[in-house]
Amino acid sequence: MISASALLLCALPTVFVKVDSAASTRRVAPTFQGIFIEDVSHAADVLMTPDGFREEVVDAIAALRPGFVRFPGGCAAQGRTFEEQFSWKRTICPPAERPCVSNLWGYTTSFRLGFYEYFLLCERLGAEPVPVLAAGMTCRHFSKPLCMKSLGAEMDAVAQDACDLVEFANGGVTTKWGARRAAMGHPKPFGMKYLSIGNEDVGADYFVRYRAIAKAVRVRHPEIRLIAAAHRAKERDQGYSEVRRELTSGIADILDEHFYFSRDWLERECARFDAYPRSQRLAVTEYAHKERGTENTPRSALLDMAFLLNLLRNADLVEMASYAPLLAWKGRENWKPNLIEFDGKALTLTPNYDLHVRFAGDRPDEVLVSWSDAVSGFYHVVGRKRGRLQLQCVNLGAEPREVIVRIGGRRITRTVSPCSYRCVSLEEGL
Repeated sequence: MISASALLLCALPTVFVKVDSAASTRRVAPTFQGIFIEDVSHAADVLMTPDGFREEVVDAIAALRPGFVRFPGGCAAQGRTFEEQFSWKRTICPPAERPCVSNLWGYTTSFRLGFYEYFLLCERLGAEPVPVLAAGMTCRHFSKPLCMKSLGAEMDAVAQDACDLVEFANGGVTTKWGARRAAMGHPKPFGMKYLSIGNEDVGADYFVRYRAIAKAVRVRHPEIRLIAAAHRAKERDQGYSEVRRELTSGIADILDEHFYFSRDWLERECARFDAYPRSQRLAVTEYAHKERGTENTPRSALLDMAFLLNLLRNADLVEMASYAPLLAWKGRENWKPNLIEFDGKALTLTPNYDLHVRFAGDRPDEVLVSWSDAVSGFYHVVGRKRGRLQLQCVNLGAEPREVIVRIGGRRITRTVSPCSYRCVSLEEGL
């Protein structure tokens, strides 16, 4: 006699996942999952006190196991005017001497979280610094009109500023800026490897200014991996294609594209990254599911996981990804959703945060090439973590799904709960 549970299992919607065991595996970069700190909603006040870092916030960030930290923007790095820009040299004096300037997000910032503190935080977290410098331009979203440094002497000074930052982070104590770092209490270089130039910039004005900065950094610091900006993506627009055409691999090592997406977009664009050329690496340093009325809900968190799985499946392309924004002072938000919120007394760890912590713990070392027959609502990655085979998946459906994984002539069956993210071992039953 067939049991009721067996009959139920037989009735479950079935998804077949086929693994190409003959294809090369895709190594997952140590920087694949990181964090992005921008002072959108008093983030610096959340992270910092007059005496240093707020420990409970740093502990919450550490639980995300970030491979990199992007800072200080975003739009905040660029400002509405050059005076508002987050100039790194203004932030390496004693905190009491740092200027207070208006923030394009609607309040005054004191640069309490400066570049020195930023590098210290990266070191503490064991994460790679990914600093962002404006490309001689203000923020195109907030600046009317857009302000730009002129080519020639003005852009030479911008390029020199970028080279000086690398020297501040990595230079020996006998160099000008390395000596400045040592005098602040850190003679050992921070070992910065990445530099991002610009944020969501577009067009010829950006490309010519990016090249001026990149050329100077390439000559003086060829070890630095340079990240160029592509603008915020919505549909299959031309932004990524344009920046890839204009800033080839010899000029930019990584291209940075941003996504704030709806569920409909996610369903339509689920295979987007599969079709990207592999000539340059991709960074997605700002992403979040963003639809009115769905901020920081369990459903929104699942959509974030589905998007992350699409990136992870393309681990041979994607070098880094980070949710945005990370931190907000509750009640003073200029943007929703946020990953971590603070009200002056306690932290609120959102459902999105909880799933990002789980994903960080599940993240594999390598990804296997695979595909499924699911039409919609199911996202997956088959990978290995410490040599053990696993399936990560999101089921957006209202019913459980039976997932049948076929690999090397073997068949492994797992059941996935409705409206859930799961990571399950595929070792049993092999």
